[in-house]
Amino acid sequence: MPDNDVTLPKQGEITPVGWSPPGQMTQTDWLEFGRRLVKVNEATQWVLGDWWAFGAERDYGDGEAIAE
Repeated sequence: MPDNDVTLPKQGEITPVGWSPPGQMTQTDWLEFGRRLVKVNEATQWVLGDWWAFGAERDYGDGEAIAE
């Protein structure tokens, strides 16, 4: 995995309120998922800012209202 990869592998089910791990998950997969999850968390505010700016440049609507 490249150092800047912030995608999550398909490991279990992610919902708005939690994560259900798959029935079979190796320790290596678990560690990798956790590392990527931390990177996604660290990138989220930047991604939201880029999303907001993209929409604002194109008059797509009120970002705050859409995000709620």
